[in-house]
Amino acid sequence: MFYDKHLKSGKLKKDKFDGMAISSDKIWQCLESNGYIDSDGAIQNVLLLRLDDMAHFETVLPTDSLSVKKIIGKIKRAHFFSSRYWVKEWGEPIVVAFMLAMLIKTFLVQPFKIPTGSMRMTFIEKDRILVNRLLYRFDDPERGDIVVFKYPVDRKRAFIKRLIGLPGDIVEIKEGKIYINGEIVTDPRIRKNYYYNRDDWQFGRRGMKINVPENKYFVLGDNSAHSSDSRNWGFVDRKDFLGRSFFIYWPPTRWKVPK
Repeated sequence: MFYDKHLKSGKLKKDKFDGMAISSDKIWQCLESNGYIDSDGAIQNVLLLRLDDMAHFETVLPTDSLSVKKIIGKIKRAHFFSSRYWVKEWGEPIVVAFMLAMLIKTFLVQPFKIPTGSMRMTFIEKDRILVNRLLYRFDDPERGDIVVFKYPVDRKRAFIKRLIGLPGDIVEIKEGKIYINGEIVTDPRIRKNYYYNRDDWQFGRRGMKINVPENKYFVLGDNSAHSSDSRNWGFVDRKDFLGRSFFIYWPPTRWKVPK
């Protein structure tokens, strides 16, 4: 077949046009004027012919000739089924889209899946959330923020908790409430939850006043009875914050801005 023998190889010699209903010189002149003839006298770039070039050929050449229509059709098919076509037409957009996605994920917004119930009822298991990764590059975390950070015990994992204590704060958990520097916290995002003491944990004991070191933060899960958090494994370093949660996007029935 014409396509198998000539177009698939990527080269097409002038003599392959001989015997057409119109002059092979006319076809060759049209191709040559569009830059498709190489130094060997072959259509080196036949697989890169663009469809707008085909439209141009159909305008220049007498398209009432069945043979001309056939060769144009063969070149179009060679163009469409070639790997070069897909690389040229789709490869670049895919690469650009991938790079943009990585840029957004690294510096702007990243999705996360909630694995446990430690933040119930703010989040429930399998919620999918969006995290603002840009915010903490310019501003410090604030009390009450829902933060995603590298787990201090295994920094390859990401945890999500509510930020309670800032650097320099003295935190106390007493009768389910949070006290900062001796004053009860009235922020509704924090006050809505009951926080439990844990006498078997390093920073969860009753009557204990927790001094938050410089550049460190104290975080707790909203579902305090079922959360491993700063009461257990200690503080989160400032550099380990990945971002702040700002939206639940899945499932659709859960769409909301968490508080």
